[in-house]
Amino acid sequence: MKTRNSLAQKIYTLLFASTVILFVVFVMTTTEVFYPGYQAHYRLFNADWTDDSGEKCLMDDARPRNYGGVVTLTKKLPGNLSDDDSLCFESRNAILHIWVDNEEIYEFTPEQNLTGMGYGVQFHEIGLKKEYGGHNVRIRISGVLPGYGRVMGMSLCPVADYIQMNIMRRAFPTMLSFFIGFFGVIMCIFYLIIPDKSNMPFDIMSLGIASILIGIWLLLDSNITQLLSGNIYSRRVLDKTIILMVLYPLVCFFVSLTRQKRVGYIHAAFWCNVAILVVLFFTRFVIGLDMIITFIFAVCALILGVVLFMSVIFIDNAIYCRANNMTAGLRVYYLGMFILVLSATVDLVIYVINNRRGESYGLFTRVGMTIFVVFFLLQFLSWWTRDRADIKRDRFINRALQYAVSSGSSEDGIRSILEYMGNELHAKRICIFEEHGNDRFHGTYEWFPEGGESADTDMLYLPYEGFIDELYTAYNANNQRLIINNIEEYKTVHPTLYSMLRSKEVENLVAGSLETKGRLLGFLFFLNVPGGMLEEAAEITALLSYFLTQLIVQREEQKRLRFFSYNDSLSGALNRRAFSEYVDSGLDKSNAFGCVLCSIIGLESTNSKFGYEAGDKMVVDLVSCLSGVFGTGNVYRLSGAEFAAFGFESDESFFDGDVERVRRMIREKDMEVAFGAVYCAYGTMDISIVLRRAGEQMREEIS
Repeated sequence: MKTRNSLAQKIYTLLFASTVILFVVFVMTTTEVFYPGYQAHYRLFNADWTDDSGEKCLMDDARPRNYGGVVTLTKKLPGNLSDDDSLCFESRNAILHIWVDNEEIYEFTPEQNLTGMGYGVQFHEIGLKKEYGGHNVRIRISGVLPGYGRVMGMSLCPVADYIQMNIMRRAFPTMLSFFIGFFGVIMCIFYLIIPDKSNMPFDIMSLGIASILIGIWLLLDSNITQLLSGNIYSRRVLDKTIILMVLYPLVCFFVSLTRQKRVGYIHAAFWCNVAILVVLFFTRFVIGLDMIITFIFAVCALILGVVLFMSVIFIDNAIYCRANNMTAGLRVYYLGMFILVLSATVDLVIYVINNRRGESYGLFTRVGMTIFVVFFLLQFLSWWTRDRADIKRDRFINRALQYAVSSGSSEDGIRSILEYMGNELHAKRICIFEEHGNDRFHGTYEWFPEGGESADTDMLYLPYEGFIDELYTAYNANNQRLIINNIEEYKTVHPTLYSMLRSKEVENLVAGSLETKGRLLGFLFFLNVPGGMLEEAAEITALLSYFLTQLIVQREEQKRLRFFSYNDSLSGALNRRAFSEYVDSGLDKSNAFGCVLCSIIGLESTNSKFGYEAGDKMVVDLVSCLSGVFGTGNVYRLSGAEFAAFGFESDESFFDGDVERVRRMIREKDMEVAFGAVYCAYGTMDISIVLRRAGEQMREEIS
């Protein structure tokens, strides 16, 4: 029932999630989210500008440095302007003045900030009037520093359409930037909620912090935050500083991947990171260089530092592992780190070569960093899932062992473990078959849920040849794991195994061997386990098989010790100690029973004349006769020549008949034995009276 409910819940969850996703996609595609209507109002206004010399040029190509530091461009506005139209464009590190005819309608002069006069990209939306149509618009561009400053993407359209166009154009890199930072936050949360951090595969907190820093930097670089908020100076400062702080957490992460985890690299990375920032601010405030000039060198130093630290750390780790005969285990991580470094390098080259473009950079870095972060997050989630499963499994095993330890004997311990495993794994049946000699395996233990029916495994024998050997072969072929999901698959491969399982209505099976010192003692079987728990049952079987084997070995040792403590080593009969305990607490004195005492006459003379072997034969023969009539568990050897037996016949005549039968058997063996037999039809209040009376009768026969 639990399995069906779980399956139904998974189906409902899948359907619900699919419905939500389809609904969101429907809303986004049928409303203004992806509506391309803004394109109808958008007019590119970038070409056919006239410079001071009367030459035509593109606005994007008109750099102030090509005109002596200042350039003035003129172009006629279209005649069909509306009051909703605006002159929209981006500028980078530029001082601007704009006129319509001789009327100055806009002026922008940047303020000095922490990084210098430069501020990067600024979006401008200059409202126009309908009456400006057909008039000349003039723009003067100068750089905040000599050789800098430019205007890009000049267009005529309503401000709302311009903003939507830029958001749509930057949606993909913005989304990637957001996810990089978001995944970093998830990693930090994981680090905080995990109580035991000693077994983590790597320093997820350092990776999370690095991801947050890189995600924020890339998000700022997409210019979306500046477009929506209008803040340029705060964005500029963060854009030029926050990425330079990523060296230290990245190196901490790299060190956590290694075997030796040398702290020296972490100290070195911290001070290198500090040095990069100190040099950057030294050149800004002491030497007076704007970060427009120095930032690219700082980024190159950062990338070089990351590559150098990563190379040295992993080479050192490889040498250490080789010297200590260990595997580094980092091959799977190298690909993700290589993609990150390669993508950052490609973007850096594009930035240097293609610096004339005004769009944001870093698309390759965003894609590479997203792959990098997702890859390591999946690696961590895989470890975390395994760790949770291991913890759950350890608790399961500890609980099972507690059941076993709290039991009074190995026998009870085995049954307790089987009961606990069966209830927890919802198996229909658990069986243990042990080697019984003559290549036959006998069912010794069986568990089934309350209300189920026994399969009488104690009456079932499995042959080694044709069944156990096929099972054992399949078990070893699967790396000491055997899960039979569908027994039909074994119909042609292992026909005997298939026939046996089919006859017992087995749908699936999990098997584990019980072995010690290379000897196969038996098999543990889980039968008809819910499909979703087969793997877990196999893991539990592998872990508990050894302990069950030890309990079986301990059980046999306990039997052996008990035999020597309570049995006569020569005849196998119970000894005087067992007799005393039985008459004191084991015998039911309230019901009818009979007591027999007997003594071999002439045992000492036989030992003297014919040797102890002849005397031993007399002892064994007498015990055999008594056991054949009264049962093995009811015969005791009290001393060298004296024996006792109990009979539980319901009538005295039956008891007397059994005594007489023993006498005949003894006479046939040509032995002389004195008997004393007392039958208590209503039990007895004092067993000593019964024993005394039987002893008197025995001594009378001797005399």
